[in-house]
Amino acid sequence: MNSGRENKMKGMVKSVYLFMILTGLTIAGQNISTITTSNYDDTPPPPKATMSTALQTLLHGHEPRIRPNAEGPPVQVNIGFYIESFHSISETDMEYSITAYFRQAWRDERLAHNSSNVITLDGDIKNIFWTPDTFFLNAKKETIHETPKANSLFSVSGDGSVFYSMRMTLTLSCHMDLTLFPFDEQECIIGIMSYAYRTSDIELSWLEGSDCPVTIQPKVELPGYTIPRSRCHMDLVQYISGNFSYLEVAFTLERRLGFYLLQAFVPSFGLVFISWLTLWIDPVSSPARATLAITTLLTLITLAQWVRNEIPKVAYVTAIDIWLVVCLGMVFTLIVEYAIVYYLYRLGITEKGVCHQEHKKVTKDISKDKKQESTHELDPSVFSVTQSSMTSRHCSTSNGTSSSNRKNDKPKTHKPKSYMLIGKRLDLYSRVGFLLIFAVFVVTYWNCYYSRKKSDVSN
Repeated sequence: MNSGRENKMKGMVKSVYLFMILTGLTIAGQNISTITTSNYDDTPPPPKATMSTALQTLLHGHEPRIRPNAEGPPVQVNIGFYIESFHSISETDMEYSITAYFRQAWRDERLAHNSSNVITLDGDIKNIFWTPDTFFLNAKKETIHETPKANSLFSVSGDGSVFYSMRMTLTLSCHMDLTLFPFDEQECIIGIMSYAYRTSDIELSWLEGSDCPVTIQPKVELPGYTIPRSRCHMDLVQYISGNFSYLEVAFTLERRLGFYLLQAFVPSFGLVFISWLTLWIDPVSSPARATLAITTLLTLITLAQWVRNEIPKVAYVTAIDIWLVVCLGMVFTLIVEYAIVYYLYRLGITEKGVCHQEHKKVTKDISKDKKQESTHELDPSVFSVTQSSMTSRHCSTSNGTSSSNRKNDKPKTHKPKSYMLIGKRLDLYSRVGFLLIFAVFVVTYWNCYYSRKKSDVSN
């Protein structure tokens, strides 16, 4: 009986040993299988997220009111321009308008994604993603084109680099100095700043790869100006609220002279020349001469008024004002000259009429005396005294001497000139003097202003 129990105990021990051996072998096999699988797994990695999935990931938890790197270094915002057209340059309002593509680029690590493509969005995204609050310092009106929808481009690369472009029309103020008008050239600017973010938050700079990334479409042509050059400038502006980055684009607008040459200079020159022709009209023809002179004066005044309406009411004298004032002065001088000549002619005609009446009266008295002599025997000495007393009255003759002066035995050293002769000589001198004075003015004027314009352009 004891031997049976011993055999039973030995059988149980052998079973336990066998179970332990099998369990150890099973665990060892599982470990070897795991090691082999991990070392030689050729399963492909999971695919990248689609664009839609990446966009949903970007929108999840994104706060558009907080700038990138809110507690870190300032965001570097690069800016560029492509000018599509210039239009509506107004000297009266001192403003100009452009249509341009305004481009901004920065990096927002919050928008980094694992999509293989660049995510591109259109339309208004200002309330969805963070964008710089840049504004135009001298803008009067800003319009973003919205046909058929908002003309904007917002693209995000995988590393979070953002490119933002808008097509807009800007009406900007331009302070003009019209002293040399119309020989002037103006410099109109576009000032760009961040409204709320100081330099500790945003630093504005030009797009990389160019000192002045402002491109003007080659086909842009202005009717009244040329754009010979443009320049870019970076600065730091201090306000009471802090320091702000400032970018400036300056366009040089050189005025075309052709329009004012044909509409102002040539007509005014012609009117002055026509007024000079009045000096060749006989002063006796007062209606023709006076009408022509006054008409040219009124026409010049109307022309000067039109020119002043083309420019703002500035307090200083412009170049074209000097030209028109001198032209008006020349025509007015000719009217005054004709008034003097006409007055002298009237004096001459009056003088000639008095002499004629005196001559008729003397002749009549002589005839009467002859009749008395034939009826009554008069003393010849009495008749001689009577005739002498009648003809001794002061009266100018054609050679400028009076009948009383002819009885004077002393030789005359000076003969007074008649008024009509003085008027004729005044007209003769005016023909030459007026032409010379105006010619000297024209040469001096154009040499001063036009040569100055050329030197400014070359500089």
